[in-house]
Amino acid sequence: MTIEQGAAEADVWIRADRLTWMLSLLLGGVMLLNAAVAVTQGQSWSIWVFVGCLLVGEGLWIRSFGVVLTPESAKVRGTFRRSIPWRDVQAVVSFDQLGARRVALILEIG
Repeated sequence: MTIEQGAAEADVWIRADRLTWMLSLLLGGVMLLNAAVAVTQGQSWSIWVFVGCLLVGEGLWIRSFGVVLTPESAKVRGTFRRSIPWRDVQAVVSFDQLGARRVALILEIG
């Protein structure tokens, strides 16, 4: 997890660290390279393409998730994007889960 200050130092970004999503992209690229080598050698290549595309997609998916903390609200960037005003947030809690640092917003409405 990385935390970055915005240009005006008013916004704080919390998202997956660069190593996490870049590793997935790199491994996906290696798999796609293996598929290209398999094609030139006349071997089966479909599993390499499948796994390569899966890993590249995972890296891009991980990269799109995060939270932006602004003075007015917490903007959640995930499968569904939403803005949560601070008046609706009861607490911000960080915890470890599966070896990764997580942040949770405890809302008043549950």
